[in-house]
Parts: sequence; structure tokens; C-alpha cells
Amino acid sequence: MKTTMNQNLFKVDNNNSIYIFKKIISEIIEEKLNQLNFETKDIFNVEEASKYLNLSKSTLYKLTSNKQIPHYKPTGKCIFFKKAELDGWIVSARVATDDEQKQAAHQYVSATRKHRR
Repeated sequence: MKTTMNQNLFKVDNNNSIYIFKKIISEIIEEKLNQLNFETKDIFNVEEASKYLNLSKSTLYKLTSNKQIPHYKPTGKCIFFKKAELDGWIVSARVATDDEQKQAAHQYVSATRKHRR
């Protein structure tokens, strides 16, 4: 009896195959539409911005509350973000590499030595 039950669980017929195929295709289409949405949209709401930045909505709300990220509140409630400004905000927080920091330190020391002479 157990063997028959297990065989039935893994038995795939045409109807199940078609259902699984349709489900997979619809998930792929939805994912591609979401990607296209980010590529073509200029203004994001909080949920879209949170997905775009890979931040939680609560973190995004904290950033807006502390005025650490550019945003818009046209009605005083709903928050919106310009994609270009989010991109600018991301790249404004660039961290220099160790080599860049060493080079900057070397240039600073060289410049201050010249001024002392």
C-alpha cells in the first residue's frame, strides 16, 4: 500500500505538467516585467524604492525621516523618489580603496612638506 501511495505522489500526468509549465512561465514573465519596470520608471513609491535599493521599508522611512535620502512628499503623506537621485545617493557614499587612501595621504604629506620649506 505504501509503495502505491509513493508512486502516485510522484506520478506526473499531462495536466500536472501543463499546470507546472504555465506556473513557471508566469513567474518568469512577472520577474521580467518587474525588471523592466525598474529600467523604465523615473519615479518610485516607497515599496519600489525599497526593492530598487535592496533596503527594508522601515530603513527607507528612517532615512527619509532623518533627511538622509532625497525624496518628495507632494501630499504630505505619500513619499516618492526619483530614480536618478537614488542612483546619485548611492554613488555619493563611495568608499575609497586602501591604495587610494595611501595615495591621498602621500600627496597630502608631499604638499605640506613643500609649504613648510
